[in-house]
Amino acid sequence: GREGGESMGCENIGDTAWDLIVGSDLVYNEAGISSLPEVLAGLLAKAREGGTVYYAHTLHRFEMADEDFLGNLASAGLDAREVREAGVATPPPSPPPFECLFPEMRIAVFRIRASPDAPSYSRRTFQEAEA
Repeated sequence: GREGGESMGCENIGDTAWDLIVGSDLVYNEAGISSLPEVLAGLLAKAREGGTVYYAHTLHRFEMADEDFLGNLASAGLDAREVREAGVATPPPSPPPFECLFPEMRIAVFRIRASPDAPSYSRRTFQEAEA
């Protein structure tokens, strides 16, 4: 958190070492599918050791978006694993693409961290990412 009630503008978000980032249903189109993984990788590159994102995502809301989004997370050097409360049954796996016309939507929570096996993320500034 910020000390002394100091406000933080968007221009400073990339300069902060976050321990924990929480988000929900932030992917609605191709722009989010491609840019959110880059933003998360940039923020986690500045995070203290163990920096973590918890992201709640509605699976099967948009055709192929889940696979593309998770693939882009991996390409950005991030490890995304579905997590659930202890004792909660594991949901059935998602059907392969195009096997089911309207797969049932469900909420999944992913723990996202920098992958120790991935090459170091080359952080771009947010201004470069927007250009």
